[in-house]
Amino acid sequence: QSRHPFRIVAASILITAILQSSSILLMLVLTYCSAGILPVSAALLATLGANIGTTLDTWLIVLLGFEVHLDAIIYPILGCSSLRVAISPAKSKISDMASALMGLAFLLLSLEWLKFSLNLDAAALPTWITKGHYLLFIPSGVILTAIIQSSLATAAIALSAIYHGVFAFDQAAALVIGAETGTTLKFVLASANSSISRKKVA
Repeated sequence: QSRHPFRIVAASILITAILQSSSILLMLVLTYCSAGILPVSAALLATLGANIGTTLDTWLIVLLGFEVHLDAIIYPILGCSSLRVAISPAKSKISDMASALMGLAFLLLSLEWLKFSLNLDAAALPTWITKGHYLLFIPSGVILTAIIQSSLATAAIALSAIYHGVFAFDQAAALVIGAETGTTLKFVLASANSSISRKKVA
């Protein structure tokens, strides 16, 4: 596998996009690397792919824009796929496809909610939030990501805050940097007493 770096990166992007979590894939990569199943070079390529894959949802928010409402499409898809999962035989191709479609519907619905989660009047917020120095948003991103366990959600909140005029660009960018730092810390901590190869990847 290490001889085909593009395949490793592409597979990592796809798996992360399907799982909607780079953390799950990266924990598997660290485990395989520690066990000697995956070489460090392949693990680093998989890590690169996971980090690219986790940005796909935020790009989806940007490309669709905040003016596009998908509720009229999401709820029918969610209803039909849920019904299909309920009546289809377990472990069948139809059931698996319906489950994937239902997961996609939930993803789009969560993105819709996140897009409009900060539809607030910036003037009503404390000054230390809207006018605070951008460097203060880095630890804020770390703490927020540690609480909600999702750098994707933090990035979506940052995009929503920019759109609604709550944060400036440098503040939102610092928040995302903090989110990426926060999601990395758990891998560093998880590899503290592990093998050298696992520490290198972490």
